[in-house]
Amino acid sequence: KYYSTIDINLTNEIENLANESIKSLKWKNVWDYWVIIIDTKSMELLTMIWWINYNSKNWQVNSTTALRQAWSTLKPFLYLKYFKEFNKNWDDKIVDAPIWFETEDGTLYSPKNYSLDYKYEISLRESLSQSLNIPAVKILNELWISNFIKFLKEVWIKSIKNDPNFYGLSIALWSWEVNLIDLTKAYAIFFNNWKYCELIIKKWQKKYCNQVIEDKYISEINEILKNRYYKLEWFWINSELDFQNIDVFFKTWTSRNFKDNWIIWGFDNYLIWVWAWNKDWTEMKWVSWATWAWNIFKKIINYLSKWKNEDQIIPKFSDKK
Repeated sequence: KYYSTIDINLTNEIENLANESIKSLKWKNVWDYWVIIIDTKSMELLTMIWWINYNSKNWQVNSTTALRQAWSTLKPFLYLKYFKEFNKNWDDKIVDAPIWFETEDGTLYSPKNYSLDYKYEISLRESLSQSLNIPAVKILNELWISNFIKFLKEVWIKSIKNDPNFYGLSIALWSWEVNLIDLTKAYAIFFNNWKYCELIIKKWQKKYCNQVIEDKYISEINEILKNRYYKLEWFWINSELDFQNIDVFFKTWTSRNFKDNWIIWGFDNYLIWVWAWNKDWTEMKWVSWATWAWNIFKKIINYLSKWKNEDQIIPKFSDKK
């Protein structure tokens, strides 16, 4: 007998919610998604949906374990290590302006912000909450690539296998590939009091955790990524990602050509990751995290909040052979 931690009721509900979103966006060439949900208290995997149609003969790839470039999801870990190594706090200033770095082969690397503009002198709080690229690369240059990669390995991101010089400063913007399961486990440190914990996929499996960094620094990153007022540059008041009555930790990203978009959220004791893209690599039509990934997320949050507000527990899948 094998008893999984997967909650089939929750998974079925999310599949229904996601299918509703896909139907409404079909005209924008949206047809696939993946979702992972972890209970951060027990570290149990509750939901793992790796594509919309398990029975189709085409594109039978588990997207949650396949390697993908996740881009700016690295930034919270970068700032976390930076705060610790240099005793920084979120009010310290950094300059967001054009800059060039010389690479190992003698060429020049000049990072650009997603918005293609500059904020000039801003606080570290603002640079992280607005997910600016130039400050992130400057921070990595000060921190040293090898030190940062060592920290990433401590949170068990196993896809980093090459020499630090192989990645260069562009690793600040996540220029290499990682699988979603590893990345979600790494994000769980923000909800487990500075501890990295192994993911549990079998019932009654013992929880194993390892201290990776002090809670002080975790709390600072949590506050930046939860506080609604820090995000006003991108998420205006009463927008779809503005939550007035609940604390929601989230990080977003959309590729410039709209081929994929994602959001990772921490809500209550749930860590939720939604990634939307088409497996045939066709472009979605002007579909960002704000019009697709958040759509599923908003419905998931409403579903989870319903059970919480009614003082009920989300129904679990009964133990079966």
